[in-house]
Amino acid sequence: MPSTSLWHVVHQLRQTSLLVRTAVALVPVDELARGPDIAAQHGIDYVDYLMWKLERIKPEQRFIGLDRDQVLLDLESIANQDAPTGCILLANADIPLARLSPHERDAVWMFLFDSFKRRRNALILVLPRDAFHLFPMTQRGRWQQAGRVADISDNGPGGSDNDDAHW
Repeated sequence: MPSTSLWHVVHQLRQTSLLVRTAVALVPVDELARGPDIAAQHGIDYVDYLMWKLERIKPEQRFIGLDRDQVLLDLESIANQDAPTGCILLANADIPLARLSPHERDAVWMFLFDSFKRRRNALILVLPRDAFHLFPMTQRGRWQQAGRVADISDNGPGGSDNDDAHW
C-alpha cells in the first residue's frame, strides 16, 4: 500500500478513540527544515527533538545516554506534554534512532506501532525519506499498510495533495 497524504494521517490520528496514535512523515532531505511551516499549515504542534533534548541537559552533564529505553521515555514525555492541537509533528526523530543498534531500532518501531497507547497527543515522527537504515522496509511496509506513513514530496506518493506538494 502506498503512503498517504499528511492531511489524511493527521485526520486519522485526531480520532481520540484510537489506542495508538503514531505515524511517520517521510520528507526529502532538502525539505526537512520546513517542518514548522508544514505543522502550522496542518494545524498541528511542532517539536524539534534536538532542541527539546538540549533544554533538558544539566550543565554538569557530559554525556547523553540514548538507548532504546531512553528514546521511548523521551517520546513518551513529548507525547504527553501540553499541546493544544492534540497532534505533534516531531522533527529530528532520526537523530535518536541513528544512535540505536538495528535490534533496538526494530524494538522501538514495534513498540510505537502496537504499544504506545493512550498518550495525550498523537505523534508524527519526521524522517528523511531515504533513511532506510532508520526505518527499514519491513517496518515501513507494515506502517504503510496501516495508513500511518505520509510521504511528503513534489512527485512521490502523497504528493498529489497541493498543500503537501512542498514540505
